[in-house]
Amino acid sequence: MISTDKKSCPDCGNQSFFLNKAKGEVICRNCSYVIDELMVDLGEDFRATDFEEVKEKSRTGAPFDPRVVNNLHTAVGSWSDLSKVADKKQRMKFERMRKKNNWTSNSLEVNFTTALNQMSTLSSFLKIPEFVEKEAAVIYRKAAEMGLTVKRSIESIVVGSLYVATRIHAIPKSMEEFVSASKISKRT
Repeated sequence: MISTDKKSCPDCGNQSFFLNKAKGEVICRNCSYVIDELMVDLGEDFRATDFEEVKEKSRTGAPFDPRVVNNLHTAVGSWSDLSKVADKKQRMKFERMRKKNNWTSNSLEVNFTTALNQMSTLSSFLKIPEFVEKEAAVIYRKAAEMGLTVKRSIESIVVGSLYVATRIHAIPKSMEEFVSASKISKRT
């Protein structure tokens, strides 16, 4: 908690301290001098009984972003890594590993990749805020998981989900703006 050289307040000399656990600070009770800050709580984080509770209470890792296809995606190398491999045999093995890694994606992930790239382009073109784009990604994900994207164009579902998200957040965008930006008919 407090190191041995800080047994008394350096400002007033008092030896009575208050521990603010919410901010991770040790504060002098007499003069309110912050003696130690950014302390790490090593106690138990939380208890969860199901996956939803874990998702809500977890404080580790990056926050979930619905615009990222697979948050756990691992790519095998890059083209710059491939160019560094001098041996032709090694380069061929490396390329084969990259191909096999891409084959492991299921059709839903491929669909998400295509859709979310189109969504990013369209929302950028229409100057739609990031939080609305995230809402549209959630809407698209739900539609795809329910099977509503089967036998329909990805672009039409993307445009529809972006339009619905703008309506949810009261962003003033007309249907005509979406039609002209995407070349999808209004009826579709």
